[in-house]
Amino acid sequence: MTFRCNILEEDLAAFFLFFFRTAPATRRMIRRTQSILLLLGLILLLGFAATSGLWTVTVPLFALYMSMVLFWGTGYPRSAAKAGMQFLRNDPIALGEKEYEVNEEVFVERCLAGEVLTRAPFVQAVTETDSHVFVIRSSASGYIIPKRDITPDTLTALRGLRDRVRAQRVAPSVFDVTPSPVRPIVEKALATVAAVAATGWLIFLAFTSHGEGLLEASVVVPSSVTFGETVTMVVAAENQNSRPVTLGSIDIWNSFLEGFQVVSVNPEPEKRYDHHEYRRWGYGIAVEPGASIEIKFELNAVKEGHFAGDIDVCNADYYYNTAVAEIFVTGVAVGPQ
Repeated sequence: MTFRCNILEEDLAAFFLFFFRTAPATRRMIRRTQSILLLLGLILLLGFAATSGLWTVTVPLFALYMSMVLFWGTGYPRSAAKAGMQFLRNDPIALGEKEYEVNEEVFVERCLAGEVLTRAPFVQAVTETDSHVFVIRSSASGYIIPKRDITPDTLTALRGLRDRVRAQRVAPSVFDVTPSPVRPIVEKALATVAAVAATGWLIFLAFTSHGEGLLEASVVVPSSVTFGETVTMVVAAENQNSRPVTLGSIDIWNSFLEGFQVVSVNPEPEKRYDHHEYRRWGYGIAVEPGASIEIKFELNAVKEGHFAGDIDVCNADYYYNTAVAEIFVTGVAVGPQ
């Protein structure tokens, strides 16, 4: 049976979209890329949470990132199809009038480029959609047959070729089944839910960013010391809120600490953490309304100069108020004569 078809841009777009949604290489690439992106994002966000302690922010950030990765995966076939269209849009061989011949044994295409005959054993799949029949030669090429241009008898002949191709194969082809529109819809729905939930949580955190409230910060320290002298710096955290607030940590910036050795801290912190910009002493002590707590640092001056830096008094969510410590270290070390 011989018939003619006019291949339009919309037909080429439909074929590319079908192909990129179905081709195993494309699906593997999408899954692998998504897995790599999610793993890298998880590692980076876990590192951020471990260094900052902001777990309440990290979880919604990862959900938001995951939704972006899912959106990319569902949108990639359409993007790839658009790229293919741009490449072949003006190709006179891909578009325009074509003549086909089909029976259960062969499929023949005749166009400006000449005649191409493909025997049934070399046809990978014949797939029918609502608007097209696609004859797939390989994982990289195929023929487009718009249903609007063919008669019922021609469609019957194409289905006969499809049955012949399927009967001669040991295993079914991935191109035998039309891609379900349900899966991308489900993935987009999951991505949307994750994005909305994460955005909502971040907005909630923004409006309740101080959590249980902030502690007022103050610091008492001498204005100058002599090189080698040990002094006491007192950092006070006062709760002026109407409910208890947890002292999460005292963070002292290295611009101040570079002139001193920390000899002792009283009370002893539950944990310590060294950042490239500051040092953290973690506590977790509840401060009642109207009360305050003092943290005493014994410091030994080990370097001459002017040292100043922020002292951050943080709550349990690591929101903070800041006081500034400033000391001049004078004199020189005197060694043995």
